[in-house]
Amino acid sequence: MSSEEKEDKHKRTRKILKIIGFSILIGGIILLISGIPTKIRGDSMFGDFDAPWFETVSTGMGMIGGGIAMIMFSSFLLFVTYQGRIAGYMIDEMSTKFDTQHEDDYERYEKIIEESAKKRATRGNRVEGIEPSADMNRVQNVKIKCVLCGALNDEDAQFCDQCSEPL
Repeated sequence: MSSEEKEDKHKRTRKILKIIGFSILIGGIILLISGIPTKIRGDSMFGDFDAPWFETVSTGMGMIGGGIAMIMFSSFLLFVTYQGRIAGYMIDEMSTKFDTQHEDDYERYEKIIEESAKKRATRGNRVEGIEPSADMNRVQNVKIKCVLCGALNDEDAQFCDQCSEPL
């Protein structure tokens, strides 16, 4: 069996499971909704010894329980059928969240570096009343904070030194 045939078979199976899952879900909801008035009707018969109180209440409870069981089973079927789409959606959401966060951090660091360079250019690396020293002319290392563990890494690092998360 080729990979295309397998994929077609899986698509047909998923389609059938979706139809069955939604059918059972609708049947469970109908059974649940129709079981509630039956139970209420049975509760109102309590004390009337000629009325079939026990049968009505037990029928209503059975309908409610059966409806709940059908809804739970159909939820499982539908989860299994849509599992790939759910996982894909979660991955897309997480990557979008982290991408925008990294972009915001990058833009913030870029602004800080630009402002610092402008200040140095206008002041000539001097503060009024203080002579330049060897410490003022040394190169500053910019550190990037890891989103996952919070460790500080060199600005040119691709991965976190502590947890190996991509930066």
